[in-house]
Formats: sequence, C-alpha cells, structure tokens
Amino acid sequence: MPFWKKKKDPVALAKEWQTRLRQEQRGIDREIRGIEREENRVKMEIKAAAKRGDKDSARLLAREMVRSRKAKQRLYMSKAQMQGVITTLQSNIATMRTAGCMKQSAEVMEKMNKLCTAPQLQRSMMVMAREMEKAGLIEEMIEDTFEDLDEDLSDEADEEVQKVLDEMFLGVTDAMSSVPSEPVPEAAKAEEPEAAPSQEETELMARLNALSA
Repeated sequence: MPFWKKKKDPVALAKEWQTRLRQEQRGIDREIRGIEREENRVKMEIKAAAKRGDKDSARLLAREMVRSRKAKQRLYMSKAQMQGVITTLQSNIATMRTAGCMKQSAEVMEKMNKLCTAPQLQRSMMVMAREMEKAGLIEEMIEDTFEDLDEDLSDEADEEVQKVLDEMFLGVTDAMSSVPSEPVPEAAKAEEPEAAPSQEETELMARLNALSA
C-alpha cells in the first residue's frame, strides 16, 4: 500500500479526537461563563423595569432569561456527551493497541449523533463524525438533522417566564429577611413592633408583585 494511503494508527486517532473534544469542552465553558454574565445583566434590567412599573419590558427580559437558561442547559448536556465519548475512547485504546484497528462503538455513535445536532457544535462535530466513520469507529454517517437555532418560546414558556419573575420577587424578599439585626430580649419582642422595610424596598416588592399578577 502506498504510504500516502496508509491508515492512521487507531490509537493516535483516538488520542487526537480526545484532545479536540477537550478543546471543545473548554470552549463550552467559555460560552457558559458568557451566558452567565449576560444573565446577571438581564436580572439588573428586570429590577430596573420593575422600579419603573414597566411590565412589558420586564416580561420581555424574563423571556430572554428563559432562552439563556435553555441554551446553557444544552451546553451542559453537550459537554457531558463529549465526556462520554472521551471516556469510551480511553477504554477502547487498549483494545486498539492489541487489534491494531478500530472497534465499532454504538455508544460513541449515539453520543456523536446528539452532538451533531447541537447548534454551537454542528460543523466541528460533523467533521469528527466523518473521520470516525472512515476509521470504522461508527457504523454510518450522521444525518444532517440540526436543532432549530431560533427556538420559539410560546405557551409553555409563559410558565417559565413567570418563574423568572417570581424568582426576582423572592430575591427581594430574601434579601430583606436576611438583614442582620441586634438580638432583642424576649420581653422586648412583645412590646417592640418589627422593623418596617424601607420605602424603596416596599415599592420594588409591590412592583414585582404587580408584574407577577
């Protein structure tokens, strides 16, 4: 066989895929951190909208928060699937050394099929899947079926949006209830009324409550 047609060593291929998958995982970590920074910004804007009594803006921002959370959840799932492929490749390396060839893996096939539908990973995972098919690790080419990048938030999302607004409301009440205070003797507790929240806190609670209504 001519040297330019000689197949790559299966162990070297497996290690190369592991390296590339770990690089993709680090990229996912960066994306997740970026999404979390954006979520913090949106939370501040929701509070600002609540102070203004701007219900429409608050709900739009809450929908944006729901999209961010769903995107982050998909990224975590993709990272876990990548780790599964890395682990399977590692367990198969010993067999590859002995047999000198790839052994088909249904587990890798299943996980790569899911990774190839992830919007952020379509291109790189499709390239790797083709390489795995040629090397004999997976049985057939992954179909070009991708997730919808513009996932529409409709009926069921309204419930998620409401949860976000409820969380913002609870965040205000929790912050108020966690304010430390000096210990008060039992006898004085019955006589002294509880400290009232500040006017700003009261107004913010009322507006967030109105947005949740």
